[in-house]
Amino acid sequence: MFVFQIVTGHFELNKVNVMEFGESLRVFVRNASQLLNDAEEFVAQHDDDADVIYSLGSRMFKVLLCYADLFQKVGAGGERQWEALIGQQFKRTDVREAYEDYVEFEDSLNGFVVAVDEKATKSAESQVRAPRISELLETSFEVVLLDSLKLESNLISINTDSSSMAFWRALGFFNDAFKEKFRAKGIQLVIMSFGSPDGARRWKEETKCEFLVVLDQSRKVYNYFGLQVSFSKVWGSKTMQYYAGQKQQGNEFLKPFENVDDDPLQMGGDFLVDKEGVLLMSHPQKYAADRPTMESILSCV
Repeated sequence: MFVFQIVTGHFELNKVNVMEFGESLRVFVRNASQLLNDAEEFVAQHDDDADVIYSLGSRMFKVLLCYADLFQKVGAGGERQWEALIGQQFKRTDVREAYEDYVEFEDSLNGFVVAVDEKATKSAESQVRAPRISELLETSFEVVLLDSLKLESNLISINTDSSSMAFWRALGFFNDAFKEKFRAKGIQLVIMSFGSPDGARRWKEETKCEFLVVLDQSRKVYNYFGLQVSFSKVWGSKTMQYYAGQKQQGNEFLKPFENVDDDPLQMGGDFLVDKEGVLLMSHPQKYAADRPTMESILSCV
């Protein structure tokens, strides 16, 4: 789980020394490539272990720290700023050469995480229809209500990623005017997770979540929506760049709760369902930081 803010609109490029920029790229490629080689060797040594993806987290996190260090050195607060800085410096031959090595590394990284997925991940089977609201509370789905609140609206927006609270906060979901728009449309926001009740309560307190939280500990609803465990979507270059930019903006990576089971590779999504079980909006995550806007949810009603 990460806490961050979303920056929109115009930004001002930092003045980065060209020689420092090229050297920062070269250092990144050298260090990150060594870490990626280590991860590849680890996978090769555990060729018969289907759970190897859960042993790679610390290695991939070190690659993420390389991205964070690079973005900090060049002053990139996100993917857009990073691309703008590249364009600003690209006229220099040494920068172009260093960037070619960077692109080659990212190709290798993305190829590696996809290969790990293909080897070790079992795809979840999606169902034809979304569950009815009543079905979400039936014991067949083994859904636990963390709160004493009741599902009381004709429409519910189900979010299946507990890391999204900062997204919602940054996108204005806690703004009174926006909350009133949802109430006017008859939409109730629901957070769904698969963790333990203790971990969910600690998360709810830490994030100051105002919404109904339900737990699908068997992940039957996750499977119902076709949400998968994905190594590549969590550790691909797009996600690496995103969180490196958030680190540059001053937002720290949060440590997982101790003694609480979690699955950092479980993908989430956002779904809008009416009480008859009709799926009005489906937005499964394409990568870890992929979230719909509030306006896109409202436009589906």
